[in-house]
Amino acid sequence: MEPTDHTLLFSADNAYNTTLHSPSSPDQPLYSITSNPGIDSGSTAFTAVTKGESGEELARWIWRARWRGDLLTYAGGKAVKATSWIAERGWRWKVAEESGEVELFAGKDTTPLARFVSSAPATSEPARLHLLGEAADDQEIQDAIVVSFFLQERFRREKQWAGQAGKVDGGRTGALASFSMAGPMGGM
Repeated sequence: MEPTDHTLLFSADNAYNTTLHSPSSPDQPLYSITSNPGIDSGSTAFTAVTKGESGEELARWIWRARWRGDLLTYAGGKAVKATSWIAERGWRWKVAEESGEVELFAGKDTTPLARFVSSAPATSEPARLHLLGEAADDQEIQDAIVVSFFLQERFRREKQWAGQAGKVDGGRTGALASFSMAGPMGGM
């Protein structure tokens, strides 16, 4: 799938610190994703999604132990468990059988709202998130898809880390463990 204006290109290979931009405006970020791992004394680990480079904060989630669930504040609302926020929408990310791409579905729909395509380091193609159907024209849905993508990536990585520590099914890493967000900067 070729990039269009309904495609968000990733600027970096790190799901915790990157920007997303349109192919037609690479110097103008549409979303900025920043994280603080909370390693400094008194700091709290979080990830924030901001519209533009330094615009309004769209979402912030406080990292907590997996069994407690991350706390998400979305569009100025009250903090809720991130998994509850995704479940309320009836959304699920899954790997497409034919292509291996990661797709977002709403409820029982068979047409995806979005499709994530891993980067291709050999060709210097960045990772990209294609917004499909109604998501291509609805800003509120686009915002929620971007937040949802980074939340699922956090969940996937946390499962992977727990698996490496031997805490999840003897090392199971989750459905999305095989994709790379690597861009021209290299792999994860």
